Amino acid sequence: MVLPVVWVRNAFNIAQIVMLYYDVNNWSRTTNQALAFLFIIFGELSNLAILGLVLLGAMGFSKTLNGRPTSLGRTNKEPRPSSMSRYTRETRDDASEKTDV
Repeated sequence: MVLPVVWVRNAFNIAQIVMLYYDVNNWSRTTNQALAFLFIIFGELSNLAILGLVLLGAMGFSKTLNGRPTSLGRTNKEPRPSSMSRYTRETRDDASEKTDV
């Protein structure tokens, strides 16, 4: 869908370049102004259409990413058991430890 819009924009750019080298002195001033106006308007509309399609694609891509699970799903702030150093003397659950008196 984007490719034909890009082709239209490129066609307007090429037509503007051709008009620079084409002898338009025998055309009326109103015709030259109308062509310049149309080139500007349709060129900007095609740029706007390309921007809209790119933003639509980015919005669709973000919707697919929001449904995916992430590795940051843990909500508790406790450290993981693997991150506890094996050289620490403290245990995570001191109350469950049995001591002989």
